[in-house]
Amino acid sequence: MSKELELSKTYEKRNNVSATRDLIDYLEESIRLNKKKLDYFEEDYLKRKNEIDLINKLISDYNKEIEELNEKKKSYFGEINNITRRMEDLPDKKSNKKNIIENDTQDLSNSEKIKLLQTKAREAQYQINLFKTKSNEQKNKIENITPQFKIYEKDHKNIIDLILKDENRIKELKIKLGNEIKDSETDLDMNHQNIEYKNLKSKKEIEEKLTQIERELAQIDIPTDFFSLQNPQDLSKILKKIKEIKEKVNNKHDPIQIEANEKELTEIIHSFENLENLVNDLEQIVNKFLKEINLKSQILITIDKNRKNFFIELIFSRNEKEQINFEDLTTPEKIYFVISFYVSIEIVKKSDFIIFSNLYLPNRFNKRGSIERTLKKMLPLFNNEEKLLDKKLIFIISNLEIQPNIKNLKVIKIKES
Repeated sequence: MSKELELSKTYEKRNNVSATRDLIDYLEESIRLNKKKLDYFEEDYLKRKNEIDLINKLISDYNKEIEELNEKKKSYFGEINNITRRMEDLPDKKSNKKNIIENDTQDLSNSEKIKLLQTKAREAQYQINLFKTKSNEQKNKIENITPQFKIYEKDHKNIIDLILKDENRIKELKIKLGNEIKDSETDLDMNHQNIEYKNLKSKKEIEEKLTQIERELAQIDIPTDFFSLQNPQDLSKILKKIKEIKEKVNNKHDPIQIEANEKELTEIIHSFENLENLVNDLEQIVNKFLKEINLKSQILITIDKNRKNFFIELIFSRNEKEQINFEDLTTPEKIYFVISFYVSIEIVKKSDFIIFSNLYLPNRFNKRGSIERTLKKMLPLFNNEEKLLDKKLIFIISNLEIQPNIKNLKVIKIKES
């Protein structure tokens, strides 16, 4: 490279190549400035890209965990049903059939086995809810990061395109320059004849390259963090940490004492299954209504840390993308959901006549305009959905005047005597 630098200096003195050289220098300066811009964007661009890749990997891992835990939960309930059936068929005999309970618990009574399986099923559901929450949190992060990332990605691509365009132009000019130099070869030192003219770099480019090499040799940094910008695909340290956390979660086996006879346990299991079915039915009906306003709800059954109380948790998604809570809904969306949720509960209860009053709503939600829009959106579904055709709706609206032009709605005004 030093010899090439010397040769470049000789060529730059020749007037017949000055114009081409000036243009190459101009383009190289343009490339230098664009690379400086690229360096400016590169860090933020790669940071966000790697962050999105990492989040997607985490979401994928969470989904796999959820799938595995759902299979485990199903197997636990299936084994409980098997034990219950065997108890009904052979009340005084123990079954030698292999099951999913560990070998060191084979001496347990059927009641104790059922308790153990119930505990495992609850732990599995708790972990499922935990992973779902984590997955939703990561999805929200991606939604927040993506807009800014798109801007950096566009700028990043534009700068690279400019650099490539200038580099291709320089290659063409260097071929031209080489031909010009060949015309005056007789003035050059014969020791330089082994240099290929088409690969000849400018003096400035060679000096910058030498400076860069020296700087890189002086600054060798080995990252000790979980993540490496030099090797962003290496997630081994992160995956190892996730595995450690997973093992800690899976190794948690708090004993739960359930004092109940076998018949009561069977009834509890059936009741829980019925509860899940009811919640699923409710979720389907609610989402038929929410679809009209581009919302979708997910009703989750959760359990407290003491594993004694069940809770219903609501998660919404807008336009099948944005994950939000009830508090994040607009006031018209909240009113629409509350009314449709109440109506859906009555439908699940198989009520033929459904009565709703605006007095059920808090004062801050008692808005005539929002209630009217809700009725306009909801009522057509009762003429189109098979499950809703036989339902009769009665809305008792107090202190609010509802417009009589709502389709399929008969307004009856009741005045005080």
